[in-house]
Amino acid sequence: MVWDGSNGMNNAMAYVATEPIEVWSFDVMSFVDHTATMEPITDSWYLTSIRAGLEPWSDGVGLGVDSFSAKVN
Repeated sequence: MVWDGSNGMNNAMAYVATEPIEVWSFDVMSFVDHTATMEPITDSWYLTSIRAGLEPWSDGVGLGVDSFSAKVN
């Protein structure tokens, strides 16, 4: 699921898992490429962070991220 809106200070976009993910490895450029095709994204936007985490909307018991890393080539 894609969420877009204001984070209180800036326009923001987040990809939200609809099911639990136990292990995942991916190329962040696939997200960048997809996001670049969406409104209201423009060429003036910058990618300022890559994060993994959670915001429990309901039933948050046992949720967590044990390890996260990002490598930019």
